[in-house]
Amino acid sequence: MNKRSNIAPIAIFFASMIVIHLLSSIVFNVLPFPIKPTIVHIPVIIASIIYGPRIGAILGFLMGMISLTVNTITILPTSYLFSPFVPNGNIYSLVIAIVPRVLIGLTPYFVYKLLKQGRAHLRGSTRFPHKYCICTRRNLLPLWKCF
Repeated sequence: MNKRSNIAPIAIFFASMIVIHLLSSIVFNVLPFPIKPTIVHIPVIIASIIYGPRIGAILGFLMGMISLTVNTITILPTSYLFSPFVPNGNIYSLVIAIVPRVLIGLTPYFVYKLLKQGRAHLRGSTRFPHKYCICTRRNLLPLWKCF
């Protein structure tokens, strides 16, 4: 069998996520914000587009685990939203911490795939499924014909 292992790309992107998180937390510790903005989602989006939705979902889950760990260790006013292990946190905090981040890993792949198909349709290709509505200057489809 010629099956390729995905452990190396996952490990590389996860390491870059941890480095980005550490660097951004150092920078944002200087600024007195009650919330900490992050750019950890960028490697997840890039990996999702390059390697597919499975790798994107795994990295999104790992991003959710980073968020869960940080909000458990560092108590902020909003930590109860992302960790069930702090005061006022509940089991739904796990859903809030993990599910949207898994979707961050899934969504870019499908949006990229849809846009790629749409661009092929605009060039005149017939591979584009007709259930999507594409409006160009010469072909304005009414919205009711798109569904």
